[in-house]
Amino acid sequence: VKCPGRKVLEKNAECYMIPDTNICLHQIDALESPKIRNVVLLGTVMQEVLNRNRGTYARLKALCSNDQEKAIFYFANEHHRSTFVEQNDGETINDRNDRAIRVAA
Repeated sequence: VKCPGRKVLEKNAECYMIPDTNICLHQIDALESPKIRNVVLLGTVMQEVLNRNRGTYARLKALCSNDQEKAIFYFANEHHRSTFVEQNDGETINDRNDRAIRVAA
């Protein structure tokens, strides 16, 4: 079901990008490029970016809400049954978040 005026991932795209926190923090200019399309920003990544750089977080948030052509979406992986992961005993929060990103991808 398509909603009028709503953006969707391109059905026939060659690939979909799911960037990790480091890509979002250090390659934000590339993500803002008009050539980058079909991006899924995970909730785990967005939260880590928010904690580390509010300016970059604001730029990512703007990409999700403003650009119909780029097809950049936010996915709340922490609130989805198939992609939520609990932190294991002895596992650092960074290791847990890395695992959460891999599970969601």
